[in-house]
Amino acid sequence: TSWDRPAVMGPSPYASGWFGRGGGSGGGSRYTTLNTEYLSKPARKQKSHIEATKSHQEGNQDFNIWYGKHRGENWSTNSLGTALAENRCVISTDAGRTKADDSTGKKSFFCIQFVRGKCARGPSCTWYHRPPTIADDGSASQTHDCFGRERHKTHKDDMGGAGSFESPSRTLYVGRLRTDKWGNEGELKEAISGQFGEFGEVEHVNLIPAKNIAFVRYRFRSGAEFGKEAMSNQTLGQDEVLNVKWAHDDPNPVAQEAIRRADADAAVAALEARGEGGGGGEH
Repeated sequence: TSWDRPAVMGPSPYASGWFGRGGGSGGGSRYTTLNTEYLSKPARKQKSHIEATKSHQEGNQDFNIWYGKHRGENWSTNSLGTALAENRCVISTDAGRTKADDSTGKKSFFCIQFVRGKCARGPSCTWYHRPPTIADDGSASQTHDCFGRERHKTHKDDMGGAGSFESPSRTLYVGRLRTDKWGNEGELKEAISGQFGEFGEVEHVNLIPAKNIAFVRYRFRSGAEFGKEAMSNQTLGQDEVLNVKWAHDDPNPVAQEAIRRADADAAVAALEARGEGGGGGEH
C-alpha cells in the first residue's frame, strides 16, 4: 500500500509501543510501584459536598440502541464546551485507598468523579481512586470502560464517550493547544507527555504545531480512558483549554504496523501481569 504522509502531520510515530520502548523498559512497572504508595494512605476528599447535578447512574434511563447511549446521558464533559474545568485531579495528593480496595473478592470500577477532581466521598467511595495498573488493564472488560460505562460498536460522532469495543482505543486527539505560548516544540511535547503521563504510561506524542493539535498514545487502553477524562477541558499552563477526544486511526501503513505490534505488546504485558502470560517481565 502506498501512502504519502502530509508534511504538516509530522513524522510517522516509529517510536510508538514496541518500536520505541523495546524489551524490559519497565515503564509500566513504575505505575504499579506508585499504586502501592497510593494505597498506603486514604483517598483525599476533593470536594466538601456532592454536586446533585453531577450524580448519574448509567442504566436508569431508556437505552437507545440506534444512537448507542442512554436517554439523557450526561456523563460527557463536552457540555463544558470551551470553558476551563473548575476542578482537576492531582494524583500525587488525591489518590488513595477507598472502600473498593478493601472489598475482598469483588471487582470495582474507577471513580469518574475522582479523575475529574470532584469526588466528595474520598475514602468512603466504593470506586477506585487511583490510576489503573497493568493488572487492571489485563482484567478489563471489552464492553465497558474502566469507569463502568458501556463501550459501543462504533465511536460516537463527536469521538467522545467511552469509545468503541472494536478498537483498542489507546490514542487521544488533543486540540486547542497554544503552540505560540511555548518556547519550542520540545517544551510543549514534554509538557503534554508529563501531564498526560500522570494518569498512565504514554508511549508516543505526535505534535502538529501548524494545526495546534497533538496525538497522545497510551500503552494501555485503561490509561487512555483515564487520561481522556482527567485532561478534558484542562490547561497545560498556558491559558489553553484542551479539547480531548478519541483519535481516528492513522492511515499511514508504517504507523498501522507500529500500532499493531504495540497492541500485541500491551496485550501480552497485561496477560503476564495477571499471571496468564507465557513470557517473563515486560516487553
